[in-house]
Amino acid sequence: MRNGLAEMRLLANLQGLIKPLIFLCAFCIGWGGYQIFSQFYVPTVSVVMPVYNREELVADAIESVLNQTFTDFEFIIVDDGSTDNTMQILKAYAEKDKRIRLIAHDKNCGVGCGRNTAQRNARGQFLAIMDSDDIMSPTRLEKQVTVMQENPQIAVLNGAIKRYDEKEFLSEQFQKPRLMDAQYSFPMCMFFMNCYANVSSMVRHDFVKEHNIIYDETLSVAEDYDYWMQIILSGGHLRGLLDTLVYVRRASNSAMASPRIVSDTLNVKKRVFKNILGENEIPLKWNYSILERCDILKQLVNPLTNRHGMDKNNIVTYYKKVCYPEIEDKVFVEHPHWSGVLALLDDNRIQRTDVADGGEYLLKDDMLFVKWDRYAPEKFVLSANGIYEYISPDERVVRFVHDIWQDDVRLKGEKACRRSVKDCARILVEDNHKLIVKWDNYGTETFVRNPKETAYYRLKK
Repeated sequence: MRNGLAEMRLLANLQGLIKPLIFLCAFCIGWGGYQIFSQFYVPTVSVVMPVYNREELVADAIESVLNQTFTDFEFIIVDDGSTDNTMQILKAYAEKDKRIRLIAHDKNCGVGCGRNTAQRNARGQFLAIMDSDDIMSPTRLEKQVTVMQENPQIAVLNGAIKRYDEKEFLSEQFQKPRLMDAQYSFPMCMFFMNCYANVSSMVRHDFVKEHNIIYDETLSVAEDYDYWMQIILSGGHLRGLLDTLVYVRRASNSAMASPRIVSDTLNVKKRVFKNILGENEIPLKWNYSILERCDILKQLVNPLTNRHGMDKNNIVTYYKKVCYPEIEDKVFVEHPHWSGVLALLDDNRIQRTDVADGGEYLLKDDMLFVKWDRYAPEKFVLSANGIYEYISPDERVVRFVHDIWQDDVRLKGEKACRRSVKDCARILVEDNHKLIVKWDNYGTETFVRNPKETAYYRLKK
């Protein structure tokens, strides 16, 4: 009897343990499954952000990432040895949102080092570059992922950036991404300056892994410039969106304020030119004139054929589009608002090769006078380096332009208008023999009556 009661009690105790054991096993299985899932889960995007002493701004940057309309991302934050309260802020956010993966460096090793750590630990298909003092547009990731998935040939996609303006930022609405046709212009301008926005860029992760592209940790400022050039020389296509994706704010310790930007950029240029052209000497400058660019592009076109995976067609197309090697009669012009090639056409016509602007011209000694069809006449003087440089207009410009016109004017209502084209001026003085007019764009001129055609006035010599 006693043995039976003991067995019943033991069975009851075992039954009492079954439910906790089941719960414990379920928990272990679930936790193990979560760990396995976490280990092999591949998010669409890895947002990568190095941070160094950003206690005043980093919270806004983090919030702008966590509040994205696109949510399938991991957020890798690398604290690069901060000495202020940045790490405490990062830990608080990491506890609240499991998409944040926090990595800490024992000591500061620089922005390139921080970016490499983030890239090395990233699992996403795309890397969204973020700076700790900037703010993402709420739809940034959504827009970029849409374009990257629809255009697998794009290696990097950036977008417009603007200074932070709270009203504009908060009032932004989602619109269909507007892709900028930068197939030629981005790679080519990158040979001469860094014209590609880093903080708004999304990188195809497989591409940089395949070509072993990482940031140069010896560069304190131009590490992004060197990174883009590695991608370009490996055959990667850089494109851009017209949409504003990032609002920038520069802190006092921002790398953009570093005086090393010039030296670092020149070092990148030197490395790129030597990599492509070998020992051929190309002068290193912060900026190049249009003539110097065309001379360099002429050297770049041929060697790129076998030495790099870079898309040579882009180079050749851009070279032909900008420098027009097939045009023999041309001049290179530097203007306050543009630089370009002017083709000298028949009938004293001149035409910009990059846009539709044209007009009449006169070459006299070392002077180039242009009477634009749509703008005021302008004068250029030939410099020692073979470029025609813009000279502020004066009365002689108008006179030379009219030497080209050989045109008369006549009265038309309250204005005096040219005989051959629809170009009129305001009349200041009018009598039987003299006419003084004020052109909207060209200045003041005096005409006298044409004795052979009394209805017309000709320019007074």
